[in-house]
Amino acid sequence: MLDRSINCQNDITKLKTVQAEFLEALLEKEAIYPWNPAEPETEEYLAHLEQEFSLADWSETQDILPRTEGLFSAFDRCWSASGVEALCDSLWERFGECVPRKWLGAIAAQAETLASQEMHLADRLVQCVQPILSQWGEEDLYLFARPFVYAMRSADQEDCDRVDWETLSPIERARYTLKIARYAVKQLEANDSD
Repeated sequence: MLDRSINCQNDITKLKTVQAEFLEALLEKEAIYPWNPAEPETEEYLAHLEQEFSLADWSETQDILPRTEGLFSAFDRCWSASGVEALCDSLWERFGECVPRKWLGAIAAQAETLASQEMHLADRLVQCVQPILSQWGEEDLYLFARPFVYAMRSADQEDCDRVDWETLSPIERARYTLKIARYAVKQLEANDSD
C-alpha cells in the first residue's frame, strides 16, 4: 500500500513537471519555427535551411539512387501488408459462409508470408494450413495436398463448392482447408503477374 502511494506521488510530481514545461514552451516569446509564411522571418528561415541541405554535394549515382530505391522498396513492403487484407477479403467473399473467419485470416497471412519464397507448391500449401491444422501430421497434410499440386498440371480444380463446415469430417475439413490455401496461393500468383 505504501509503495502504491509513493508511486502515485511520483506520478503526480512528474505530471506537474511536464505540465510546467509545456506551459513554458507555449509562453516562450521566441518562435521555434515561423508558422506564418507571409512573415519576412520565414523567408530567412527557409533560405538558411536550403543552404544547409545542398544536393550539389551528393553524387546522384552514389547516394541518391540507392537511397531512393531503398525508400521505394520500404513503401512496397508497407503496401504489401495491405495485400494480406485484400487476400483475406477475397477469401472471405468466396469461403466466408463455409469456414471460420480466423482460419481464412491465418491462411491469407501465411500465404502472403510464403509468397516471396521459392518453394514447391506442396510445401507452400502445407505451410499455409499447418498452424491451423496442427492436429494433423505433416505427412498427412502432404498426402491431402497432392491432388491440388498435380491438378495444376492437368486441369484446374477451381470448383470450391459451398459446404456446411459443421457437417464435414476432420479429413474433409483438412482437404477443404488445403483447397482454400491453393486458391489463396493462386490469387497471390495472379496479383504478382499483373
